[in-house]
Amino acid sequence: MQLYDGSLPFDLAPEALAELSDVRSELSEFRPNDVIWDIEDRAKIPPWGSDISTDVTNLANYFVTSTGRDLIDLLKDVLEASRDEKQAAEIVQY
Repeated sequence: MQLYDGSLPFDLAPEALAELSDVRSELSEFRPNDVIWDIEDRAKIPPWGSDISTDVTNLANYFVTSTGRDLIDLLKDVLEASRDEKQAAEIVQY
């Protein structure tokens, strides 16, 4: 995928959506306790340990935004809007 400097051209949104679907599917095969918190020290665990919401059933729904929104759902919505509105998808800090 060609996400450079926080921007993805709208014409690549369909490809990105397909890839995101694959990511979701593959992550759904892993349990929450399979998360790797530190690739260099695989024994490390997240600061919250195993104290996570019961809504989290696999790694596909493990990652949420600071507002509590499912990250993959958010990315899907952004990519669909990018495709439909013919506007680049951008990651911005706010």
